Amino acid sequence: EFRSKESERMTIDLSAVVKKQLLAQGIAADKIVTSAECTYCQAEKYYSYRRDKPENVQSMIAYVGLM
Repeated sequence: EFRSKESERMTIDLSAVVKKQLLAQGIAADKIVTSAECTYCQAEKYYSYRRDKPENVQSMIAYVGLM
């Protein structure tokens, strides 16, 4: 349902996966906001593990903000 094939790579629409999970938990659709910004494409603004391919990674942190 969330997979697509771009060129030779298979991709997953992670924002669609998370949105479906939020809707299933009863969050109203009008309260869910997604961003079209790309951490891979915007090197000046975001770090990207895929793009930067660091040799030594000790930890990573992610968070979801609820408004």
